[in-house]
Amino acid sequence: MIFYRRSVRDRIGPRERAANVVLLIGLAGIGAWVVARGRQVNPDLFRLKESALSSTTRERAIYRRPAERFTALPESGAEVGLLAPDLLGADWHRDGALEVFGPDQLYEKIDGREGLYKSYGFRRLWTASYVATAAPTRRVDVELFLLGSPMQAFGVLATERQAATIASGSPDMASIPNGLYLVRGAYYARLVGSEASGQVREAAAAAARKLDALATSTVAAAATSSDGKQVPLASLLRSPESWTPASNPLVLLGADPATLRYVATDGLGMDFFKGLYMAALREGGKDIRAYLFPARDPAEAQAVFRKYSEYLTRQAERAAPGAFPGVPAGAVAVRDKVLNTWEWTCQVGRFVTGVTEAEDGPAAARVVAKLEKALQSEAR
Repeated sequence: MIFYRRSVRDRIGPRERAANVVLLIGLAGIGAWVVARGRQVNPDLFRLKESALSSTTRERAIYRRPAERFTALPESGAEVGLLAPDLLGADWHRDGALEVFGPDQLYEKIDGREGLYKSYGFRRLWTASYVATAAPTRRVDVELFLLGSPMQAFGVLATERQAATIASGSPDMASIPNGLYLVRGAYYARLVGSEASGQVREAAAAAARKLDALATSTVAAAATSSDGKQVPLASLLRSPESWTPASNPLVLLGADPATLRYVATDGLGMDFFKGLYMAALREGGKDIRAYLFPARDPAEAQAVFRKYSEYLTRQAERAAPGAFPGVPAGAVAVRDKVLNTWEWTCQVGRFVTGVTEAEDGPAAARVVAKLEKALQSEAR
């Protein structure tokens, strides 16, 4: 049963009626004022005053933004010449002017992704758009990034090519349905069309051939000597800064070039792995993910190996001595009981190497032994 209080009056009094009328008039007045003010927008309403943007002497003394230094690059160089109106061929023309962005302006072009490129030593970006003469709605956007080194340029490609198709024998190029990603020397180029058509793909391929001129050294030159013979692995190990996707030691040891990655920072989730190479080596019918870290010298490699091995032994169960015959002395292997996978690490001279997330323990041990044997040639 619901209880309620019934009013003893049949109708409201004159004072209550007058109060209601006054209230309605007040609300109508407020609404009219809101509408009138909305039609008279003040453009300076939310604009900061110049005085608010200037710091006081005390604030300047407390905080001073560190100066950023970047290598100055010429605006009229090979890049400007290559991104010419005829880059995509006679059936295309450039729409608008060539745009150039430095480190301080990169966010204006690719806001949200600039962190990726800056982590790989970004220096400059050139962009241009091209339109098919016979079909103005058909476009190809070209973005040409200059990174810190050839491997840093490859690091960006390896990050962005996950949904792309890797051309056989060309780890520095990946195709997407409507374009191409490619690396030429320290340059990384994105050629992306407005549609997945044969004309777009042909135009992107034609532009890629012209962009070959950007490479400071070709893949073949880096992987072979002047007499056409393959450079010995020991020679490559002495100069990691000269490695290319095709001449990377992991690839020369049999890794699939399509799986090669270069991680500039936080390799394997560790902040001390700055500049880590990863690739899949086939062993025992399974892909074993191997990694290779070139330190500046053996002392740095030893410090990194110690940190990582201590981390592994804190996280998982260490393999018993002698569990895997033939592996390097001093190598550390742990087994993750939850994921049932193996993690390996060992130090050889200035290198730290191993495998990660390996389901087959013996196969992982054989890969580690192969890596150690190959790296010993440089350590001697």
